[in-house]
Amino acid sequence: MNKGTKEAFKEFGRLVLLAAIPAAIDAIGLFHISPEFIGILTIVLRVVDKFLHEAGKETDNEQLAKGITRF
Repeated sequence: MNKGTKEAFKEFGRLVLLAAIPAAIDAIGLFHISPEFIGILTIVLRVVDKFLHEAGKETDNEQLAKGITRF
């Protein structure tokens, strides 16, 4: 598997993992979340994940560079 394919699968996995968080909250019944808001929360979580990753790279912080998804 080449590097580009591997990175594409990792990005897909990140999105699935981040989308599962608000969907699980809705499924558990803690809050009723509309599908549109699940999409918005997924985007916000992805932005936070990317921000943490970039901040970790700039400061050479290996733990922070893994972001929310850890891969």
